[in-house]
Amino acid sequence: MVKVTSKENFEKLIDYLQEHGYSKEYLKSMRTEMRVVVRLQEHGEWRGYREHYLQYAGSITSSGYLRRKKSIVGLLEQYDVRGIYPSGPGNLSLFMKVSHYDCLCEEFRSVIDTYRKVEKERGVKEPTISISSLNTSVFFHSLQGHGIQSLAQITEKEVVGFFFSGGVQKYGHSFKKNIRAVFKATRTHFAGCAAIMDFLPPIREQRKNIQYLTPEEAGRLKSVLDAPDSGLCLRERAMVRLLMYTGLRACDVAALRLEDIDWSKDIIRIVQQKTGVALTLPLRAVVGNALYDYIVKERPHCDTREVFVSKFPHHRRLGAGSIGGAINAVYDAAGIRMGKGERRGSHIFRHLLAVTLLGNDVPQPVISSTLGHTSPESVEAYLSADFMHLRKCGLSIENFPVRKEVFG
Repeated sequence: MVKVTSKENFEKLIDYLQEHGYSKEYLKSMRTEMRVVVRLQEHGEWRGYREHYLQYAGSITSSGYLRRKKSIVGLLEQYDVRGIYPSGPGNLSLFMKVSHYDCLCEEFRSVIDTYRKVEKERGVKEPTISISSLNTSVFFHSLQGHGIQSLAQITEKEVVGFFFSGGVQKYGHSFKKNIRAVFKATRTHFAGCAAIMDFLPPIREQRKNIQYLTPEEAGRLKSVLDAPDSGLCLRERAMVRLLMYTGLRACDVAALRLEDIDWSKDIIRIVQQKTGVALTLPLRAVVGNALYDYIVKERPHCDTREVFVSKFPHHRRLGAGSIGGAINAVYDAAGIRMGKGERRGSHIFRHLLAVTLLGNDVPQPVISSTLGHTSPESVEAYLSADFMHLRKCGLSIENFPVRKEVFG
């Protein structure tokens, strides 16, 4: 017996949408869809929101109109089935979102499932397992698009063709390394995995030059964070100060909970999202004051335990991606990195902190500990930006014959 949704229950959703700024046009479309759902349920023809959307997908040719239907049906499913209200205008549910893994045949899924089980038992961190599983799902999904449905059908031609197309490299060293890790972990469970490892092409590891923050840029960012008239809200100021002065990753800033801040001892204690390793950091006044101002003066009163929450009703925790909005607001206020392709983002603040510590002769083990690295070698990636000490390693060329045109 399929549950019949009452019109009154749907009207509560309409009231909510009206109160939170949804347009009249959207409300009209929502009412129309509600009437269709109720009518199908009353006539015993209702098969669920997934099947209801697929009916539209099979008959609607306009991609824009279909996206709108998906948004409306997804929002209804989210509310009616799971009791979740939308968090604001423009919010799209994950309704009908299908991953590459979901589209794989049974054997390919089994390889990834086995990899996850083997590596979890071996103690490999979940983020590492997840990225390797994701990359291999993309690999398998691409092969399926060429009619390959089993490991035995995979040849060197298909493997190389995945990484290179028309002489152009599509995927790099890290992607290949992640795929290889899956086949290495499962080679004793599936015939063919060892052969596929041999098919993987040699791809040189390349590191991109990172557009580090210059001292001038860092100074302008600090100035707008301090300026009361910069137009930044307290949440943006607190987020970016955390990133700049602690070197925390964006995911750890988003996951920071109220109880992680020990105000009496002036420390922050977290378990890092990437590594699962505990980290304790000093709570400097410049960070603590910004956090206190946001929590006391601006943060909504809610049950959410994460420090940074949405401004929309229900005030859910922010995702790591939302941190990027705060960072961009600060860059815009400072008037830097405004050109197309200029690097922004949260990780650049980890570089800034590491380079600042290196420039002040802080020992590398201390820097690794501050940044929460599990391997001391991880700090080596930041050495290339330590220009103060790199200049000391430079050799004079004044005794070598160099044509003046070289510097002309």
